[in-house]
Amino acid sequence: MTVFLTMLLIFSIVKPALACGMVGIVFIHTSLHLRRLRHLSSSYLDRQLSA
Repeated sequence: MTVFLTMLLIFSIVKPALACGMVGIVFIHTSLHLRRLRHLSSSYLDRQLSA
């Protein structure tokens, strides 16, 4: 019984941490991707304007 409670406690601590980690990873990945897209679009616009 104590093993089950210990597992439950560990799971209740680990699960939010994993969720936060996943959200952080997704957020960082998305921001990097958006920055790259913005950079590409701005350089494309610069080329279009200079042409």
